[in-house]
Amino acid sequence: MESIQDKVTPLGTELEVLGEMIAKFAAQSTPPYVILASPDKLENLFVMPRLIMCLAQNMYKHGDLTKAEYPGLIRIEHHLATLRITTKNLIRPNRLGAGFYSGMDDLRKRLAYTYGGAASMETWSDGKFFEVRVVIW
Repeated sequence: MESIQDKVTPLGTELEVLGEMIAKFAAQSTPPYVILASPDKLENLFVMPRLIMCLAQNMYKHGDLTKAEYPGLIRIEHHLATLRITTKNLIRPNRLGAGFYSGMDDLRKRLAYTYGGAASMETWSDGKFFEVRVVIW
């Protein structure tokens, strides 16, 4: 039987890949404004592969990251045995209601497969911003 340790990757590795993606996009003519807030100590923190990348790609695809006053936010918090990952971004004009949320649905299914009942994911929008919160305990 596959254990959860067989299904996860170090958070530090995921953040390195994210940093490379942000740097790649920063080289564009209109670089995105994104803030990454994460714990200084990443040892012994693991997530399912591509979790952080899927959340970031959703921001880049559907968000408006061109405004310095409304940067996209990727916040990672760790307290006791709980890992909370939150993203928030301004919705790109003409994107509200766009898409079929298949990326978020797939991510929800992957979380359930990897963590069973030990993870949750919420998405919401106020019409101006889109937010995702993933909690793993």
